[in-house]
Amino acid sequence: RSFGNALRPALRQRGLLTDKDDPRLPRLHVCFLAGDHALLGASARADAITDWNAKTGELIAAAKMGTPPAVRVHALVHTAALEAVMADPRASGDAAVAAAHRALLIQLIPAQKAAVDAAYQAAIDAVTDAAAKDRGIVAGERAAAAVLARRADDMTLAPERWRPFTA
Repeated sequence: RSFGNALRPALRQRGLLTDKDDPRLPRLHVCFLAGDHALLGASARADAITDWNAKTGELIAAAKMGTPPAVRVHALVHTAALEAVMADPRASGDAAVAAAHRALLIQLIPAQKAAVDAAYQAAIDAVTDAAAKDRGIVAGERAAAAVLARRADDMTLAPERWRPFTA
């Protein structure tokens, strides 16, 4: 704790830490190891995930999508969002989450593109660090493309053949 108290003013002096908590910025996590080693990590706010989860639900409802496809959309966007946030610790988590959602949602629910783009723009505009924003966008778009590629053969367009047996 005493090391943290000494570290904070030094980071603030160099512009690497704000004077007050800014809920729009990712949190930095530091784990000090033996000697002169430390692990650093950044996390997205839970609000970004929660906001996009709610928005995805609204978009699915507006598209009148059935339950199995809707569950698939949620699974894909959450997978991409996680991978995007984990991809680059220097990236804005909020930008990564927004970019992952946008890239997937415009592919999976193309009729809702205007609403997706509006939500994306609002989320991106809230990220103030330009370099972290750019890194987040790249991470989100890459994660979305990777998830779509891995799940391309889900047989989502194949006709359903199973029917319950009734006597």
